[in-house]
Amino acid sequence: PLGHVGLFVAASALLPRAALLVASAPAAIKAASRGRLLSWPVVCAVGFPMWARETGQWWVQSTARHISWWYVHELRKVFGTTRGDRGPMANFLAAVAAQASRP
Repeated sequence: PLGHVGLFVAASALLPRAALLVASAPAAIKAASRGRLLSWPVVCAVGFPMWARETGQWWVQSTARHISWWYVHELRKVFGTTRGDRGPMANFLAAVAAQASRP
């Protein structure tokens, strides 16, 4: 839910200001070289409410049961199901554990 919009809002709320400046520096340099450095505030001011409204409709239109089901489904895709098949994160953690146990 909220996709990349939620990710960026969370990052901007949680990361220290210096980390945000370092993370945004490559894009700012590229925008400045193309003469578009000052256009991003307009894009964000117009786009953010629209993007948040589009992705936020899912929360409004879904029931609590459906939202819970979605989260469980997404976590099972990452970590694997209870039937023994493993997701990519479980495979990664198993590989790390096997690597760590080697002398």
